[in-house]
Amino acid sequence: MTTSPVSSTPPVADVFSGARAKVKWAEQHIARLSDTLGDFLKSGSYRASIDPNTQSRFYEIVQTRPLPESVPFLIGDAIHGLRTALDHVAFEMVERANRTPSQGLVFPIKDTRAEVLDAMKSELQAAAGTDIVSLLLDGIQPHRDGQRPGHSLWILHRLDCVDKHRKLLTAVEDVGFHHIEAVDEEGTTYTGLTLTSVGRGELQWPPRVRGKKLYLRNEGQLNFGLQLHEVEAADGESALPLLNRLKSSVISTIDRIADAYSAGAGSV
Repeated sequence: MTTSPVSSTPPVADVFSGARAKVKWAEQHIARLSDTLGDFLKSGSYRASIDPNTQSRFYEIVQTRPLPESVPFLIGDAIHGLRTALDHVAFEMVERANRTPSQGLVFPIKDTRAEVLDAMKSELQAAAGTDIVSLLLDGIQPHRDGQRPGHSLWILHRLDCVDKHRKLLTAVEDVGFHHIEAVDEEGTTYTGLTLTSVGRGELQWPPRVRGKKLYLRNEGQLNFGLQLHEVEAADGESALPLLNRLKSSVISTIDRIADAYSAGAGSV
């Protein structure tokens, strides 16, 4: 009777399961933020005054109530969950070397490569081995000048530091109408038009209809972007796309380190 060989290394999906659970928790906060913003938009929080026989200079959009108080806290909770997921990775890296992680152990994200190396020199370097250290330093590059995902991890770290001390500031920007249908004086019909602002500037038509006298067949759908304000690492970034980009960078980081362990790296 023969038996199938048993692998001595766990599947990649099972490596850093605690960190992956943290990412899932952060995803729930991101989903709640998206739902909250959608409900805010549908609830009449903006009033649009439109003369269907005029051009964009007569459009007016008025915010009738402030953003829900939960918005900056949902952003902060998602950021903290993603940052903590990386700390779970560092903790498990030490445990995999049959060592006891120190109380203050964190995943090293610094301003420079030299500072990342210095942060790893004792506990993580001893536990992870040269292959994993090389992957972190020159593959992932978790510092200000690192390529993606490293630079995104640095942004995540900086936002988490800000959120620990004060509420993240947000502002509604890029308000506009989408999916507009209109006809010009010559009878030409235009569909899928957008009328948007950049920042808090004047609403503008796309170049192909700019200057034409348009008669609207519908008012379109009102939409807006939520941006971070007065934060060092991501000032002016749209919140939801940024959170999804940070999430992707964290997942990529976890997967790359897990792949290295599953391939047999991490032995000292």
